[in-house]
Amino acid sequence: MAGSLAQESIAVLESSVGYRYGAVLLVDDEGRLVPFAMSDQGRGAEFVDADKAYVASRGIRLGEGITGWVAQHGTPVRVGDVRLDPRYVAIRHEIRSELCVPIRAGERILGVINVETPAPDAYSEEDRVVLEIVAAQIALALEMRRLAGLDALTSAANRRAFDEALPRELRRGARGGYPVSLLIADVDHFKAYNDALGHVAGDDCLRRVVEALSRGVGRAGEMLARIGGEEFAVILPHADAGSAIATAERLRDNLARAALPHPRSATAPCVTISVGVATAPSGRHTARDLVLIADEALYRAKRLGRNRVMAQAS
Repeated sequence: MAGSLAQESIAVLESSVGYRYGAVLLVDDEGRLVPFAMSDQGRGAEFVDADKAYVASRGIRLGEGITGWVAQHGTPVRVGDVRLDPRYVAIRHEIRSELCVPIRAGERILGVINVETPAPDAYSEEDRVVLEIVAAQIALALEMRRLAGLDALTSAANRRAFDEALPRELRRGARGGYPVSLLIADVDHFKAYNDALGHVAGDDCLRRVVEALSRGVGRAGEMLARIGGEEFAVILPHADAGSAIATAERLRDNLARAALPHPRSATAPCVTISVGVATAPSGRHTARDLVLIADEALYRAKRLGRNRVMAQAS
């Protein structure tokens, strides 16, 4: 929902504000500004994908350029000639005017809306107000997804939802006298994937990983969550160690069947995952303990060559 709203908003701003280039950029976990929605300039989805890849390749970080400055300070910037602004970092050399406003949720800066054009002195204070209204709508949509427990990129459960669900399922297991298992999976050589194909392709890869993993998760109480950049967790109520290992192998096989090419994997020609498995017998282990046990098993899987499942005795 947030992504489609952002893309539609950029299209509306093209006619109401006027620009050559328009973008919604969000701050990621590593302090980068990554493209979330881009203007298509009447050229369609392929142009948007290519432009996202171009902007992502520039590696804009908090504090860098006008967009990075706005994302860091949370203050709108309107520039009539970017050549005279020392903050400007040229990505498109024909640009003269730029207008950038923050996307904020309370005190948190989620990203920015940025519009640019070759014409000097193109934007007014009224244009700034329009962008801020649109930014508020996008922020609301993003917050609704977060509060609903959904990861904005992949639509898997987010870290907040996972952190709430795991202790709850462990308490239920203790009351009901049944085991709860946890899988922690990491996409193998994902940094090399991003280095080879760029962060836009990396984001698409993560979405497709979630699609593959989701096909193996769905029983009552089970949850697939994105808990880090390329790290995922699966909560499995009523699953003993043997059942949890079987599920982990099924998820690994589902991803293998998806056959997503990986140009720089040292493990396989396609994208793979390593999985750590931990099981809490009824009434034992805190959520933190179970995560640490699963993490240790995951690191063992990585040390032994990746693309495998390892279970830690618990």
